[in-house]
Amino acid sequence: IVADVLGRPVHLVSGGPERVERVGVVTGGGASFLDEAAALGLDALVTGEGSHHSHFDAMELGVHLLLGGHYATETFGVRALAEHLAETNKNKLPYATDQDGFESVVIAAKANEAINSGTRVEWNENEYSL
Repeated sequence: IVADVLGRPVHLVSGGPERVERVGVVTGGGASFLDEAAALGLDALVTGEGSHHSHFDAMELGVHLLLGGHYATETFGVRALAEHLAETNKNKLPYATDQDGFESVVIAAKANEAINSGTRVEWNENEYSL
């Protein structure tokens, strides 16, 4: 399921229990939070990357560690936030569509123009920055 959400393979360090009930997510390089995950009673921690010792820490702490890539784990949260903002603030926030169809809130010089006109702002890497 995690690989489907991230759109890429996920490396599993199988250190936790057979039945997974409590899962934590820390985007980017969050394997350093394994101690906290274990202290909170989590069965698994999903993050982007970790250091070499993260593998051994996960095994010793009894927590599954799922490593999905630094960039991939950071962008799915931003995408979810952008979708939420677009849905809850229709016609209030400008947004852009990049070449992959990803809608995101645009902070750009033309933001006020887009808000006032209620039009969609198409992604133009040279004109807008996120």
